[in-house]
Amino acid sequence: MEYTSKEVRHMKTAHETLAEFIQQMKDYELYWGGLTQKSLDEGTFFEIDEDENSKKRSDEIKKIHHQFLSKKALSLKRARQEAPDFQMPPEYNQTITAERKISDKKYEIDVLDDSGEKKTYTLVLEGGEWKIDQMGFMYYDKWKKSRQLF
Repeated sequence: MEYTSKEVRHMKTAHETLAEFIQQMKDYELYWGGLTQKSLDEGTFFEIDEDENSKKRSDEIKKIHHQFLSKKALSLKRARQEAPDFQMPPEYNQTITAERKISDKKYEIDVLDDSGEKKTYTLVLEGGEWKIDQMGFMYYDKWKKSRQLF
């Protein structure tokens, strides 16, 4: 079968996919953190319609999650969608430090955050795109994996 240039598209690597997810989550946290800080500085914090802002944050998180998370991860409830939060400094200020090809359809990618905490993301190939399936992290000196902490 011959392909025209319109039909050929660049498939992002697992690394590129995770890097884009981290950047979008960081941008989300910086935007909402900045907006909150500005309202505190201007003395308008208590004038903000929290229900409206919460819906906007939830919609934005859902959009990011649907773009980057696997079907399995999307099938589970995530607290960040129910009560969308952000951290300052951003939780998603992470640097990719290593990646391992587990199979043609699975990668593990290690990241470090500003505090030196290591996390490992597992990405799987779904429908020709890399999707984030799990995140591993240390919890009370034990390594845990979750599909719900994005």
